[in-house]
Amino acid sequence: MTRPPAEPEPAEAIDEDPFATPCPEPAGGWVVTDPALATEEAFEAARVYAEAQPGYAALWIDYLVDPSEGIDLGPATFVLNVQFTGDLAGHEAALRAMYGGPLCVTQGIRPQEGLEALFPEVQAVLASPEARAAGVFGPVSFYNLDGRTGAIEVQVFLATEGAQAWADGRWGPGVVELLSVLVPVEGESAFPLHLYVSNQSTEIDPVAVRITVDGQVVVEQELEALGLHNWILFELELTPGEHEVRAVAPDAGAELVEAFLVEGEQWAVIDFWADPTGGEAPRFTWRIQGEPVYFL
Repeated sequence: MTRPPAEPEPAEAIDEDPFATPCPEPAGGWVVTDPALATEEAFEAARVYAEAQPGYAALWIDYLVDPSEGIDLGPATFVLNVQFTGDLAGHEAALRAMYGGPLCVTQGIRPQEGLEALFPEVQAVLASPEARAAGVFGPVSFYNLDGRTGAIEVQVFLATEGAQAWADGRWGPGVVELLSVLVPVEGESAFPLHLYVSNQSTEIDPVAVRITVDGQVVVEQELEALGLHNWILFELELTPGEHEVRAVAPDAGAELVEAFLVEGEQWAVIDFWADPTGGEAPRFTWRIQGEPVYFL
């Protein structure tokens, strides 16, 4: 659910550094334990070992100095953090035998290989009608397999109230974290906007199109003509009030900007047209109505 653009609210302060080392600092501080093994080669050997283990969850570095100071950022300047889901003592001993820099080995949440195996299924389901029915509306901006949190982070155009609970029920609590570009507004209702987009030009085929609503990207892909009967549906939800849609075909030099009013469920169509050989310049057309759209 989204409302028209307004002044942004002050950002909340970030209390914790997500990349902070979870181990307590040793009595003598974070120091090199074996200078002969505090090298880039030893670091690379430790990384390769860690990532090859069945219970490997995450690996990151936590700098002990300011990385912007322009000094040599070798193993003495950071803590190597590694997480596994089991046999922590055994893995720590193996790592210390090959790496002499500051090291922290802790318990991971889920194996990285498990998240990687689940990733294709998550992609497929989030693009399905099941996800839209649960309140997840694309497009997807990015995916991130975060081994530290044991989650697949997914940024979508809109995740309505209850969408995260659906994801938790489908894949388990915290396995898939939905990040919504548009933030649901408490106390405000929302209405579906069924947006159809097509390429009605055989001269420019395919055409790269980017469509935004209130400045947020809702479509960004190449559209194929496919016999001029290829309307692609994008499901959105908008709060009542005035909104702005903008369609751009950068390579073709076409742009459309329209303001529209949301007062209930609506159906909209954006078509791209061009016939350079016939003298028709590239352009978009837009129509919106309060009843379903039918195509011949």
